[in-house]
Amino acid sequence: MPPLVLEIESISKRYGGVQALSAVTARLEGPGIIGLIGPNGSGKSTLLGVLCGLVQPTTGSVAFDGRPLPLGSSHRVARRGVSRAFQAARLIPDLLAWENICVAMTGGRRAELRARSAEIAEALDLGHVLDAWPDQLTAAERRRLQVASAVASDSRVLLLDEPAAGLTGAEAHALGEAVTRLASDALVVIVEHNMQVIYSLASRVLVLIDGELAADGPPEAITADARVQAAYLGVAATEAAA
Repeated sequence: MPPLVLEIESISKRYGGVQALSAVTARLEGPGIIGLIGPNGSGKSTLLGVLCGLVQPTTGSVAFDGRPLPLGSSHRVARRGVSRAFQAARLIPDLLAWENICVAMTGGRRAELRARSAEIAEALDLGHVLDAWPDQLTAAERRRLQVASAVASDSRVLLLDEPAAGLTGAEAHALGEAVTRLASDALVVIVEHNMQVIYSLASRVLVLIDGELAADGPPEAITADARVQAAYLGVAATEAAA
């Protein structure tokens, strides 16, 4: 399949007197997984918000496959194939698991939607809970269900906001395996504080510090970056990458 290219050009965002992002520029290519890390308040969620259309940048532009994205319009961005799974699982409690997956789909009869949702669920190890209510699922299953809902929109770019938060090591590992399968034909950008998840999944890592792109490279190079170590990673990340 042709490469997936997301071009971020000089994205800045100011909230009153706070500069959340400052001229962030990067060219992201897929399929594959790219990590986005940084200290709390570094601008990670703001950047994801810009990429998915929820946040209108003060300046800058984003293009996907050579065409500008309609920034500030999440529905139009989603129609272009860019979807975000949020940190807190946003599921509809009155819908079964498979129906939650179908929410993002357009058209089709009930049987067709059910079959499509089952395919997506199997890819994320959710086939056994298709007929369960969201409150009957484990935290890990709810996380994967939200990712499945994003996949159901036929997204070619998936933005995952701390998908492993609150999960055990085994649950995070299982989620990572599911995300890796998805990344075989999608560009996945993952924000995550669990550095073991980042190092095990991402072939490239971007680091935001105070709203600026401070580092960009393979995980081993990021770990060795003195500014990154001082601002965020420190000894713990060095040990995680060992």
